[in-house]
Amino acid sequence: AEIQHCLVNAGDVGCGVFECFENNSCEIRGLHEICMTFLHNAGKFDAQGKSFIKDALKCKAHALRHKFSCISRKCPAIKEMVFQLQRECYLKHDLCSAAKENVQVIVEMIHFKDLLQHEPYVDLVNILLTCGEEVKKAITRSVQAQCEQNWGSLCSILSFCTSAVHGDAAPGAERKAGDGGRAGAG
Repeated sequence: AEIQHCLVNAGDVGCGVFECFENNSCEIRGLHEICMTFLHNAGKFDAQGKSFIKDALKCKAHALRHKFSCISRKCPAIKEMVFQLQRECYLKHDLCSAAKENVQVIVEMIHFKDLLQHEPYVDLVNILLTCGEEVKKAITRSVQAQCEQNWGSLCSILSFCTSAVHGDAAPGAERKAGDGGRAGAG
């Protein structure tokens, strides 16, 4: 009920809608911060990137306001709806094209600490990792460097995850190899 009340009073423009999902019983942190980060960095994007930001944020705000009343009030259902709408809006307004033309700005917007604290950031980065080799490599390098800066050598131990999770042919091969390894380790 508190989210619904907040959404009724928030408009489709700006980041107000996204604030409605923070500081309540079904807290989804990061939506408002992503919105603010996009708006703060909008001037660094080319025309296509600016258009993506305006259209995608408006799409997300509009969809959240209009679809919220149609779903169950249970927290897992709310979270799933939020992430689904976020993905739909990013894809509908061609996040990948904007990312390919504005790789450096996108990379600067992604902070390691946000990936640990905010699910919507993880969702955004997972979509970005499908946007072609150049975008994927730039993000991977940046996140890896930030990880090492924060966690040191622990990050290099975890780096095997990147090839297993993000490689096109790797998941099937990794799973087979991993299954045998797990049996011996347990």
